Amino acid sequence: ISDIRAERAALQARLDALIAQARKNSYWVGQKAVLKASIPGVLGSLRSFLKIRKKDLVAAEDALGKYLDSIVCENYESAEMAVRKLNETGKGRCRFVILDRIPPFSGKLEPESILNRIGCPDNLKPVIAVLSANANIDDKGNVRGTFWLAGGTDNAVSSEPYWGEEAEIKEKIEILDKEKNSLEENIRSMRTELENRNRQALSSRERIIKINLELNTAETKAKAARESLKSNKERIRLIDRNKDNAEKELKKTMESAGQFEKSLKEARSVSDVIRKEQAVINEQKKKLNEEFALHKENFAVCRSELENFSHKLESMQSELMRSEADLKSMVEEKNHFAV
Repeated sequence: ISDIRAERAALQARLDALIAQARKNSYWVGQKAVLKASIPGVLGSLRSFLKIRKKDLVAAEDALGKYLDSIVCENYESAEMAVRKLNETGKGRCRFVILDRIPPFSGKLEPESILNRIGCPDNLKPVIAVLSANANIDDKGNVRGTFWLAGGTDNAVSSEPYWGEEAEIKEKIEILDKEKNSLEENIRSMRTELENRNRQALSSRERIIKINLELNTAETKAKAARESLKSNKERIRLIDRNKDNAEKELKKTMESAGQFEKSLKEARSVSDVIRKEQAVINEQKKKLNEEFALHKENFAVCRSELENFSHKLESMQSELMRSEADLKSMVEEKNHFAV
């Protein structure tokens, strides 16, 4: 953009210098005043309708002379209105080309005709033919009219460059302005996009931080759940061992009870002494039954506790599976935002 601004400043300086020089020319001042007045039938300057290559510009200026920068009017009345406008303002002077007074154009041109070097609308070809007096240009760049000849160096410098350069410089400035505006718009768009990307990046970083916190919390919970599960498994193994011991003790007690029953039956067939002993044995049996009932009750309590721990273990295993699934989902989300 700095290069464009520098180039535009140079062009603007050149344009300002040309306009300052042109304002000293009464014909340039008059032309601008007439074109600005929007007079009906005034079409524009002749130069503005022509397409002349840079290498043919000197030849065209030689052929058309002072009328190259005249104003094209549809009819004589339009030209007179323009002259009256200049007389009223007292500014400038102007030359006019009147279309309805130009003789018809035959359309026949010699190969060397200057008209072959100038692009123009069909309605202006008679004007060029008349004004140039059917001038021809040879291969050396010399321009020949009926009674005149122009030639010499191709690097001729005009003493009134503002006629041709003003429009050219303004067009270049307009192109540079459009290019500068386009670049500035692109820069604004890129800055907006960059700001949006920065906001998105900041939001992503905040999301990642939040996910990391949630992940740490979930890992802590999962670790606690694993420790709790490990502890519960250990308690269950302990309960299982106690259960096995209780069952063995119960089995021994039942075997002892059976033996006492057998001894009791045998004792019933013995003497009175034995019956007395039987009473002692009955007392022992009662104690054994009480002890058996106590062991049986303890066994029921152990079984109930085992069932409770089994249910709790299943619940904790389910919670651990959910925690591990949540942990896996959060790790995937973190990896996604990190990319």
